[in-house]
Amino acid sequence: MLLRQVPRKLLRGVSIGLTTVAFGGSAYFLYRNDFDVSSIGAMRLARAGIAATKIIVDYKWTLRKLDPETEEYKTIKSMVHKRSAELLLQLACANGGVYIK
Repeated sequence: MLLRQVPRKLLRGVSIGLTTVAFGGSAYFLYRNDFDVSSIGAMRLARAGIAATKIIVDYKWTLRKLDPETEEYKTIKSMVHKRSAELLLQLACANGGVYIK
């Protein structure tokens, strides 16, 4: 009931202000404590998402017009497997290993 009496502009301003303070405070905390941003879970997740997207696009784009029954398809698919494995290795190194729960 009380929120209905408060103007929308005021609520919006307060919510934007609180969000700004929260993000700004977090950024300042990370800066002051020399925190490694790459160890944040969201960053690792983003790296994994980007790597997965690259791998998917590589498979789709490279194998799109080849006949799966040909020897050329098998050879090129093997090359894509190798590229994907190397990308996954780079991802594991950048993320500091693999965590399996």
